[in-house]
Amino acid sequence: MTGAHFGSFFYNVLDERGASYVLYTLSGVPRAAFAHMPMPRSTDLFGPTFRGEGTIYIDDVKLDPRYGKNSPYFGIPEDHLPVTSYLAVPVISRSGEVLGGLFFGHPEAGVFNERAARIVEGLAAQAAVAVDNARLFEAVESERANAEANERYYRFLAEAIPQIIWTARPDGFLDYYNQRWYEYTGMTPEQTEGWGWDAVLHPDDVQPCIDRWTQAIETGETYEIEYRFRRASDGQYRWHLGRALPFRNEQGEIVKWFDTCTDIGDRKRAEEAQRFLVEASDSMCPSPSNLRNSRRLSLVSPVA
Repeated sequence: MTGAHFGSFFYNVLDERGASYVLYTLSGVPRAAFAHMPMPRSTDLFGPTFRGEGTIYIDDVKLDPRYGKNSPYFGIPEDHLPVTSYLAVPVISRSGEVLGGLFFGHPEAGVFNERAARIVEGLAAQAAVAVDNARLFEAVESERANAEANERYYRFLAEAIPQIIWTARPDGFLDYYNQRWYEYTGMTPEQTEGWGWDAVLHPDDVQPCIDRWTQAIETGETYEIEYRFRRASDGQYRWHLGRALPFRNEQGEIVKWFDTCTDIGDRKRAEEAQRFLVEASDSMCPSPSNLRNSRRLSLVSPVA
């Protein structure tokens, strides 16, 4: 379209450490014809393109004042492709970052004109969109891979903890239970999904639990409650302490709820036993009024 004998696209790429390096693609000549040549540097001729300073087209680069100013070649290397007519257009991201440059050459003079420059500028805009999309895709894939790795890590920890662990979406829908839950309740994932947990909750605790959970979802407050779950092994209801914390993103939005259910049955029994002992002790120690009444009765009672 431009009349060029060959063209190239040099573009910057970030590696996994964030360092930049240059890649390129060629058209019009075999890649082997350029493989041994050095990458273009930010010289007087190439610099304006890599800095995003606009389109350049030259009838004869050898007559341009910017040509031949830089060592070690001071011009075109001896084994370089023959370039007389020169056309260069920067490829600029939507963010303003210079992604690279499109370079076209021809061994004859006066090949490029304004029309050719406009064609390449359109191509440069399309290349910028393509590179932006490729980078966005890579970023999304990297973020997804990190999220999956984190998910596996946290699930591994959840399985290692001797407590019941579950997570929920921001709307309160429970989407994960660790294996401890299934072993304790005897339920299957299909039975448990969503709000299925209330099937093993003590009937007296269902509504208070739902009310407290609904309040936490609406306000974002920490969820904490004591309730009784039925144990599959013996059918007994045991007390548990449920506590859920909201995990928020950088904008303060809740993205996940994380909850632990801790068996406190032994503690509740100890508290009940202590309460019983206190009540028994009180009944064995009469009050002053009872003592007075007892003394009065003994005075009026007949002597045997």
